[in-house]
Amino acid sequence: MNNADRRSKLCALSIECVFCAAGGIISGMHAEAVKLGARPSKFGLMSDAHRAMNCEECDARYCLHYDSDAEGSVTHWSLVAKEIIMAHHPHHTDIVVLDRLDKF
Repeated sequence: MNNADRRSKLCALSIECVFCAAGGIISGMHAEAVKLGARPSKFGLMSDAHRAMNCEECDARYCLHYDSDAEGSVTHWSLVAKEIIMAHHPHHTDIVVLDRLDKF
């Protein structure tokens, strides 16, 4: 790897860290909407039965599962998940992973 490539990689990492600090993707954070009857993709996630989401077109039901890093943004992630669930109608998947989406 030449010096220009190293600088470019370092700049990309620095920008990513600044983006994380500014409220973007939180490194290690995980949140997902899981269709009722399906299993979350990770073990040990918390869930909130009071934040159940459903597709208004076909009544596919989901529950938000999240780790402690995502706990402070549960309202945000539940709203995002609801929008994605509605947009995916009628092709609903068992799990909608949210941790790779930008949070503003």
